[in-house]
Amino acid sequence: MSDTPRLTLGALRKEFQSRNWHRKATGPVVRELIVHSAFAIFGAVIAFTAESTAMWVLGIIVSAFGTLGVTTNTHTSTHFATSDSRRVNRFLAGYGYPLFAGMGMTYWHRSHIEVHHPNPNIHGVDADHDFMPFFAVTAPELEGSRGGWRTYYAKIQYYVFPLLVWLNVFTRQRASFAHVLKCLADRETRTALHWIDLGLLLAHFTLWIGVPALFVGLEAAIYVYLARQFVLGYIVYAVLAPAHYVPEAICIEQDGRPTDPVLLQTATTVNFRTGPLGRLLCSGLEYQIEHHLFPGYSHVFYSRMSPYVREFCRQNGYPYRTLGWPEAVWKTMTMLRQPKPVEPTVSRAAPQPPA
Repeated sequence: MSDTPRLTLGALRKEFQSRNWHRKATGPVVRELIVHSAFAIFGAVIAFTAESTAMWVLGIIVSAFGTLGVTTNTHTSTHFATSDSRRVNRFLAGYGYPLFAGMGMTYWHRSHIEVHHPNPNIHGVDADHDFMPFFAVTAPELEGSRGGWRTYYAKIQYYVFPLLVWLNVFTRQRASFAHVLKCLADRETRTALHWIDLGLLLAHFTLWIGVPALFVGLEAAIYVYLARQFVLGYIVYAVLAPAHYVPEAICIEQDGRPTDPVLLQTATTVNFRTGPLGRLLCSGLEYQIEHHLFPGYSHVFYSRMSPYVREFCRQNGYPYRTLGWPEAVWKTMTMLRQPKPVEPTVSRAAPQPPA
C-alpha cells in the first residue's frame, strides 16, 4: 500500500464503502453462529452421555469453546452489525447473551457499548479496568492502598489471579441479574427489553440445567453446567483481555482524555494474531483496533480492513500494535505484578510519510 495517497478517516470510510465492506454480512455471520451453536450443544451431549472421564472432559471443552464462539459471534449483533434490521440484531443478541451464555444483553449494552467503547481504559470511567478491591491493576490503586492490602496487591495478587479467572463468567452473570433487576425496580428506567432480558436469563438455566436434568438427573446437569462455565471463564478472558490489559494499551486520566477520538481508541487498544481456528472462535475480536474504530461493521470484513487501518495509523501518527495471542495473554498478567500507570494524557507521534 506504499503507493496509495495519504489516508484520512473520511477517505478510509469511502474506501471501505467502495469495497462494500460497510454492508451487513448477515449470511456469513449467521452461518458461523449455527456452527458454534452446534458445537456447544454437541459437546454438552457428549458430556451428558460420557461413559469415561476423558469423554466427559472432552465434551465440556467442546461445549465451552462452542459457547465462546456463540458469544463472540453475537457480540457483532450487540453492535447492530449483523443485519440492517435492529430486530434481527436484538434477536441474535438475546439468543447469544442471556439465553446461551447467561449474560444480560441490557447489562452488556450499558457496560460495553455505552460506557466502554466511548471510554476505553479511561481511569474511573471504564469499569472493565476496575477489579477493586480484589485486584489492583493500576498504579493509583496500588499507591492508595495501605497495610495488608498493599502487601497483597504488591506481592500476592499476581499468584492469586490465575486461580480465580474461572469466576469471569459467573461475575458477569451476577452483574447481569443485578443490572436488570435494578432497572425493573425503577419505573423510569425499565423497558420491555429488560423484561425480555430477565425472561431469557431465567430460560438460560432452564435450557442448560432444567432440560438436561430430566434425562441425566439434576446433579449431573449441574456438574456439567458448572464445569463448562469454569472452562468458559478462562477462554473468555483469553479473548477479551489482550485488547486493553497489556502494557501497550495505556490507561488515561479522566480529565486527560484526548479530544481526538481516533487517538483515544488506538492508544488504548491492541490487536492480536490468531490462526484460522482462532479467527473463527474470536469472530473479529482479534482485530480490536478495527472494531473500536468501526464497531458497526460486520466482523467478517476486519481482516480485509486491517492493512488499510494500519496504513492510516502509520501515516497519521496513531499507534497500531499487534501482538501474538499467547504473548498478549501472558502480558495481561503484568498488570498484576506491576500495575499500569495512569497517564495524564496522550498525544500523537509525528506523522510518517508513505514509504
